Amino acid sequence: MDKNALKIRQAVKIERENVVKFLKSLVDQNSFTLNTEGVDKVASILSEAMPGVFRHETVDGGPRFARHHIFSKPGRWNKPVVLVGHMDTLWKPESNFRSLYEKGDKLIGPAVNDMKAGLTVIVWALKVLETCGLLEDLPIKVVFNSEEETGSTDSKKIFLGFKDAVAAGLVYEGAGVGGTVVTKRVGITDYSLEASGVAAHAGLYYGPKKSALLEMAHRIIWLESLNQGRDKLSVNAGRIEGGLATNIVPDRVKCNFEIRFWDEKELKKNIDMIKSKLSEPVISGCVLELTEGKHRPPLSQGEGEKKLYRCVSRTASLLGQKVKEEHRNGGSDASWLSAAGVPSIDGLGPVGDLDRTEEEYIITETMFERIELTANLILSEDLYSG
Repeated sequence: MDKNALKIRQAVKIERENVVKFLKSLVDQNSFTLNTEGVDKVASILSEAMPGVFRHETVDGGPRFARHHIFSKPGRWNKPVVLVGHMDTLWKPESNFRSLYEKGDKLIGPAVNDMKAGLTVIVWALKVLETCGLLEDLPIKVVFNSEEETGSTDSKKIFLGFKDAVAAGLVYEGAGVGGTVVTKRVGITDYSLEASGVAAHAGLYYGPKKSALLEMAHRIIWLESLNQGRDKLSVNAGRIEGGLATNIVPDRVKCNFEIRFWDEKELKKNIDMIKSKLSEPVISGCVLELTEGKHRPPLSQGEGEKKLYRCVSRTASLLGQKVKEEHRNGGSDASWLSAAGVPSIDGLGPVGDLDRTEEEYIITETMFERIELTANLILSEDLYSG
């Protein structure tokens, strides 16, 4: 271990209590995506803690979301590395699960794993580097966005704007059990399918019914039959609405479904097949309309990602840590960076699990390990060499 790594380790050790206090301040502040006041308060906590050498700018989040925050500083390499974490969560303000607490080797609290511990890693890795006098020459960007839980429908413009301008992307969603980092992620696309039929009083109706609900029932069973497995392509019909009463033949029904996929070409092939199949109704007199909703591309594992993983693995090994690759069946902002051609890696936050339950946790020690890993990683010249 070199002298800089030793300095970083000592600095992390000194700040352990302050790091936990900082995490608690984030966790105890509700920041549900549509609670813009709460998200803004989290942004204030983060902004006040960031080293003063960064230039701070904000980007409007539109009418529904809080502002996004970007921190930048130049360094000795042309292209910076970007560190990414989202401030919003899925925990609503009315939840009774509100505060961080310690239990054994874990810290438990709402959104502690998804992803307020990851935010803590970002801020404290930079603070430690500043304390050690190692931050000045490093070109770094930090993005704290406000609506990742929606698929980053607004902030994706920030990430796509990094094309040809950023050397690498580091994303701080939680790590998996065993100390994983995420090198590949699925893409996710949402669709709505609407069936139209002919309304009638069930007690007075004779002959075959032109029921939109019956048409949709056929279609849901068929859509679910397209599942190919977690490692290929998956389909889930998750919401259905329509109909007025039990004695009325429903004339309009809507179903929302998603497709998770690893390859855009495979997705297109299946969507073309779905559109072809839906062009003719099962029930004569019914009409079907398919509409695409949110779309988040996959995090592909190209040569840039492979090189980045080797850099992370090598750095971890020098610190006595172990990391292993994970291909995760969920989306994140690493996908948008990848779509912009930025080599990216995810899951750099602490090890944790049970997101969105009242047992959501991180393993405390891994938070300090990931702070140390990040601080050493962004000192590595290999990270900036493209």
